[in-house]
Amino acid sequence: MEFDRVRNDEQRKIRIEQIKNAAIKLLDTEEFHKIDLAKIANETTFTRGNLYKYIASKEEIYLWVALDEFADWLHDIRQTFDTERTRDIQNFSRQWAQVLDRHPRFLKLISMLFTMIERNVSLEKLVDFKKEIPSYHVRGQ
Repeated sequence: MEFDRVRNDEQRKIRIEQIKNAAIKLLDTEEFHKIDLAKIANETTFTRGNLYKYIASKEEIYLWVALDEFADWLHDIRQTFDTERTRDIQNFSRQWAQVLDRHPRFLKLISMLFTMIERNVSLEKLVDFKKEIPSYHVRGQ
């Protein structure tokens, strides 16, 4: 879908998804500290200045990505353990390790969350992020 200016919430969501996808692509290929808004903009059709209409920092983008990754991880946990319940510690450990192995991006982001990402995000965005986490737990049930 091509449009010059965002005119409604649906178009805003599309733009945010484009930004997140560009940031994900970079996170999967580069070290976090080497990624900046100029690189993210280069992966989209935006200018770096245009990105500021949607976000205040790269860390804010990665909060969005972390929420998505968290939701995927929770879904996988539920699906794995709801379909293959076991009381055997060996099987449980194997299943848990397999779930974690399927979510390397989540593990990478969660390991950076408190040290790099949270320190460079506005208090308002951080509070919004923390409020969203419990809702993912409730949504999946």
